[in-house]
Amino acid sequence: TVSSVTFLPTGDFVLSASRDHTIKQWDISTGYCVFTFRGHNDWVRQIRISNDGTLFASASLDQTVTVWSFATKAAKLVLRDHEHAVECVEWAPDSAYTNITGQQPEGNSTHILFSGSRDRSIKAWNISNGDVIFTLLAHENWVRGLAFHPKGKYLISVADDKTLRVWELSQQRCMKTIDAHEHFVSTVAFHPSHPYVITGSVDHSCKVWECR
Repeated sequence: TVSSVTFLPTGDFVLSASRDHTIKQWDISTGYCVFTFRGHNDWVRQIRISNDGTLFASASLDQTVTVWSFATKAAKLVLRDHEHAVECVEWAPDSAYTNITGQQPEGNSTHILFSGSRDRSIKAWNISNGDVIFTLLAHENWVRGLAFHPKGKYLISVADDKTLRVWELSQQRCMKTIDAHEHFVSTVAFHPSHPYVITGSVDHSCKVWECR
């Protein structure tokens, strides 16, 4: 089973994550696998590439999040704080840095990663040292998807509790809960320039939500 795919920013390679515990990098022009990333010992559920394209993160049923470097083709960090399988990861946009940390960014790149787990929690990670910045708790079932408001003030999460939740990052609080679907909500995306969120569910439907 291939559970997640994503293009590299250059557009000439694709990463894929699989139930076979590996992540593979594919050359689009030839169709060949040019590298296999190995390190997880269970199903890799999702992969996401950092905003600057230098790193990518993977979430796995082995209860870890691994941050990989494209330059070294090796794991930079293995993040262990979840108590159950990790279903999803999402890099915070640079615009969210101050809302998350309460500080102004010092460099060009602000590597902060969020992860959602079957332990019902969402964690924010400082990738420079591997520490948990904070943990968000409100969902009543597996957290399955994360998406950031482009301006960095809010995080959207969806879960098997059938809800969509809006988190105010500066206050680390759930400010809105929507009973989104009749069954598990398995995926979410935020439009990059318009106020729309789309969710997908086990109930066979996708819904488009307008932010107001």
